[in-house]
Amino acid sequence: MYFTVTFVQLIVLQFCTIFSITECSNILKESLRIIGGNDANSEKYPYVVRIEVKIRTISTNNTIIAEHYHLCTGSALSSRWVLTAAHCLLFPLLSFNLKVVIRYGKGFDPQRTNHSFSDVLQAIKHPLYRKHENDIGLIQVTPMSIENYMKISAVDYLSILGHEAVIAGFGITNVTLSGGKIERNDTLALKKPLQVLKVLIYKCPEYYFTSSYCLAKRCGHQVTVCRGDSGGPLIHSSGIAGILFLGERTADCLDQIPKTSTNIAGIALPISPYIEWIYSYVSS
Repeated sequence: MYFTVTFVQLIVLQFCTIFSITECSNILKESLRIIGGNDANSEKYPYVVRIEVKIRTISTNNTIIAEHYHLCTGSALSSRWVLTAAHCLLFPLLSFNLKVVIRYGKGFDPQRTNHSFSDVLQAIKHPLYRKHENDIGLIQVTPMSIENYMKISAVDYLSILGHEAVIAGFGITNVTLSGGKIERNDTLALKKPLQVLKVLIYKCPEYYFTSSYCLAKRCGHQVTVCRGDSGGPLIHSSGIAGILFLGERTADCLDQIPKTSTNIAGIALPISPYIEWIYSYVSS
């Protein structure tokens, strides 16, 4: 979503604590996206949810207007718990007029307008979180009514190297308009559903991040993950195996067609080392 220098932009800037001022400025210009992904089947991923900033304003005729701005992607583990990236949880103390909510409902089919919302009750970052390390968090919410929740993969993260998986996110995507013009905007603004992408899991080289998955794209495909899909799931046949936290070439996110020089579409944090920490909250 494109932002101007408004109150909304100043608020969203508070969520960019993890990034430099330059990076944050770029995020506000182009927001967050998976480039090159596909529309998801609206019935297949009901547990993938949007984390949004909700801002209430009063119009000149004293009508309350609510505006929503995309923040991150998450996965519903139960009716009350959402799994996401820790850096998505750096929001300030909120009020009635400004708060974070969870939007859910069958992949947000463009034809479906009765989406549901849950309020955030508590945001929990991993106690050892720092930039690009232990980037995992949980959100406790008011009860959600979702048909199917997703389980966490219990297999050791090294055992699925070389396996195929799917990544999912609600970030900015592209559509081609008449005349060939490319428009980039939020998936809801463009009436686009959840975006998914098939990847191959392999271990990142040591010069990347410790204990991280590098996600390989298909040969010849110009695709990349950008921060807009932060917190989105890496979905393996055994369950949610990882959390998206970074694209390999974030600068490419500003181009209409990514010019990535490697086969890496994105980077994810493996889930298996954090299972006990997750269940210490979710089980209660």
